[in-house]
Amino acid sequence: MQRNPNLQEFFFEAIAQAMLAQGVELSKLSAHYLTRLLASRGERIAPSVETLAELHLHAAQAPKQEAIRLYRNLGDHALYTGGFFPQSLESKAVGLDYYRSMGGAAYGQVANLTGARDPFSQMFAELAKRFQDCLLLLSDVSNAARAASTGDLMALYEEWLRTRSRHAERRLAELGMIQTSADPLPT
Repeated sequence: MQRNPNLQEFFFEAIAQAMLAQGVELSKLSAHYLTRLLASRGERIAPSVETLAELHLHAAQAPKQEAIRLYRNLGDHALYTGGFFPQSLESKAVGLDYYRSMGGAAYGQVANLTGARDPFSQMFAELAKRFQDCLLLLSDVSNAARAASTGDLMALYEEWLRTRSRHAERRLAELGMIQTSADPLPT
């Protein structure tokens, strides 16, 4: 399947900006993987997926190649949902911690099943180990996209009021919406 180069470029730049803002360094391969994940979700509506537990159960019982595919889908779904739409997990029985745990473990399984000789094994190991950082990067990209809309600025502000998230606080400060304790007082 051919990817829309404009969407690829947009998300690659957004990931690069988020990495700079977060002070997170990922390998080029992992940064490209995140870019492709976002671009692929932007080009089509993702099919409805099973729960993370169901995906894990199917992957654990599947032959090796199918298990790799299922664990990768599980990791992708957990990363995309937990990073781009974390607020959607607030009303669920399981929350962001569960998505973080399941997604990181799934990418770890992909790395283990593909083996050290596979060129992508190290990338999946990095995604597993740095899953929390990847969630924050995708959240940064999501917040930047939402902040483009005035209504979404209010949602970001309300999220910050509700959670006091350092991430949301930083985004609001960058947009000039709030002053942080690190900001100098106006003279």
